[in-house]
Parts: sequence; structure tokens; C-alpha cells
Amino acid sequence: MTSPYAISTSNLWKEYDSNVAVDSLTLALDTGSIYGFFGPTGAGKTTTMHLLTTLAKPTARSARVAGHPLSDREGVRSQIGYLPEEPPDELKRHIESGEESTLENAFLEVTTVSLVDMAA
Repeated sequence: MTSPYAISTSNLWKEYDSNVAVDSLTLALDTGSIYGFFGPTGAGKTTTMHLLTTLAKPTARSARVAGHPLSDREGVRSQIGYLPEEPPDELKRHIESGEESTLENAFLEVTTVSLVDMAA
């Protein structure tokens, strides 16, 4: 069964060594909406984006993005766009290697804009 949500997580967890970066994050974000993360440094905003864009693997639990589990990297990546302020290390390595890349644009109908407080 396909999820009615664009993004859904249930107790998503990410640890680096013994440092918890994302602690039991549960979200259900509607299709056709724009969401933003805000919170203090270290709240898990960047790590959450790395998880949801498959640039990092969760330590525990998982999520679905556009109906695809995070383990389906190609399926997730075929449905999303991600433009961080600073490129993630994986993208920097790809650019520095001189490989050609393709940029595809998609226009989606936006119905609402919401913010998620990562400090809560």
C-alpha cells in the first residue's frame, strides 16, 4: 500500500559513534506542501536532510520518501531535489572526480508551507 504522505518517519534515529544526531524523529508530511526545519546548532536538521535524501543511513528505524523506503536510494532520489547551503561531502567528492552530472527540474503544485521545530 502506498503512503498518503510525501515523507513519513517513525522513531528515525541516527548516531555517530556515541553521539545521537537524530533522536526518535516521527514525521508525516503531506504531499504538495513545503516544510522547513529550524532549531539551534546540533538539533539534527542537516542530519535529518542527509537521511531523507539517502546521503546517510539511519542507525535505527527508517522512513519513506515519495512512497520509497530509504533503502531504495534510486527510487528516493528520482523523486526529490535537495539544495543545501554547503554541498554534502559525497557530492563534493562526485564534483571533484570530474564526473558529469545531470540536473533535472520539476515543478510541483505547492498547497501549504510549514516549519518543523527540531528543538522541540
